Amino acid sequence: MAEITPAEQIRLNLLSTLNYDTAAAKEAIEFVKDSELKYQIFIQQFNRVVSESTVVAKTIKAIPAPPGGSFQAIYSGQLPQRI
Repeated sequence: MAEITPAEQIRLNLLSTLNYDTAAAKEAIEFVKDSELKYQIFIQQFNRVVSESTVVAKTIKAIPAPPGGSFQAIYSGQLPQRI
């Protein structure tokens, strides 16, 4: 029997965490892209989301904004100036 690869293990863990909701898993897998770092970031954020009741909504809320989004401004130290 073949060993499970790290990428396969990440996907199995995501499925388990998301209660085998395939719509939520699709969103999470697209974000994680088999990266252990992104997987850990997602899991930490997912566990912090308490304002959503469905797994899909919680998953979407846990995914950080893409580059150029609000998180990017915070990470780069370039916050918008007030008028």
